[in-house]
Amino acid sequence: MQAAPEAGPFKVESVTLGNAIGADKKVADAKNSFTKNDKIYASVATVGASPGVTLKAVWSFKGEKGDVSVSEKEMSIAPNGRETTVFDVEKATGWPKGAYSFEVFADGVSAAKIEFIVTA
Repeated sequence: MQAAPEAGPFKVESVTLGNAIGADKKVADAKNSFTKNDKIYASVATVGASPGVTLKAVWSFKGEKGDVSVSEKEMSIAPNGRETTVFDVEKATGWPKGAYSFEVFADGVSAAKIEFIVTA
């Protein structure tokens, strides 16, 4: 017998970054440091129920004059309990060395932000 889905208001529980993702949509090996040729995955764990939530992922480079958006993607979900949503980003020419961030918004409201670096 399966446990009942966790009801309650929708919320983002956690964000995990890595360069590989499993069939369960979870990062295989959590990292906060990547190399210039990595494809970077963000595994967004949520809990609660909603008839519809729009998750927006914003990947940014942390420059001298503030954050510069590298990529933005939106995904609509209708969660019913614990779920995991995956976002990914890659750069064909390689990532410039430096500091970056990943921020996820739920219906326009910031729900989590995590920082990472790209090394040589």
